[in-house]
Amino acid sequence: MKPEHPRTEGGIKRKWVKRQGGKHAKPVGAKKQSVKNQIRSIERLLKRENIPPKLREEKERELEKLTDAGKENKRIEREKRLSTKYHKVKFFERVKLTRRIEQLEKNADNLSGGEQDELASLKEDLEYVMNFPRGEKYVSVLVKEGDTEHATKERARLRKLVKANLAAAAALG
Repeated sequence: MKPEHPRTEGGIKRKWVKRQGGKHAKPVGAKKQSVKNQIRSIERLLKRENIPPKLREEKERELEKLTDAGKENKRIEREKRLSTKYHKVKFFERVKLTRRIEQLEKNADNLSGGEQDELASLKEDLEYVMNFPRGEKYVSVLVKEGDTEHATKERARLRKLVKANLAAAAALG
């Protein structure tokens, strides 16, 4: 170990102190296998023919649990990936919708019938953006001129899904 620097005040001492658990520190103990590798090793074990039946049943139960855990991990990973991918788009749409809603609510006293309908549809759109399912690819709520038929069908399906999720959440309390 190097001798300490004479000036130990401020940031200079940090250069000379040996790092504990820094980026070159070795992990203690064995590394845990991923779920995928555990599944593969159990499947290989089950391919053998001379396994006792009790062990086979135990490993098959363990394999079922691991496959469920693998599916759950995949779902969570997909949700994270999609939420980060569409976060910016959803943010901008939410800002646009809230601004327009605020404009209409300022003049709530003298709104015409068409503006009342627009306000209601904007609130529905905001609900769609805020409560969009995490595991789905985001379809923009703001309609563009060049939208395809597939996009409009998908948007309608997702609107129904959001409404159903909100109704289920309201029923639970």
